[in-house]
Amino acid sequence: DVFGKRLISRNALIRIKFLEKEFLLEPSDVIVAAGSDHVRLDCVAPLGNPLPYITWTQDGDLVDSSNTFVDPLGGLNILNTKVSDSGIYICIANSFELDTKVASRPATL
Repeated sequence: DVFGKRLISRNALIRIKFLEKEFLLEPSDVIVAAGSDHVRLDCVAPLGNPLPYITWTQDGDLVDSSNTFVDPLGGLNILNTKVSDSGIYICIANSFELDTKVASRPATL
């Protein structure tokens, strides 16, 4: 009671932003022949709020999207592989609201 009156506040929602450091699944090395129809590098992002989104690098540059796509789980799918697809791949979990990125272990294709 304040001055004989009862004060009631509104409910408050507290949202904690975070991005864990440990991936749920990291990519592994893969050996495929040039011309293979499809190869997938696994990646499941660490937990975070908001949920992180995945990008991939090949030899330090963002992956060329002409023959690749990232599936809903975060895996990198490479179609009709060619020699230029070989390299070191890293899965990167990015936060929409935090200026934070977490990199997976490197995987060789």
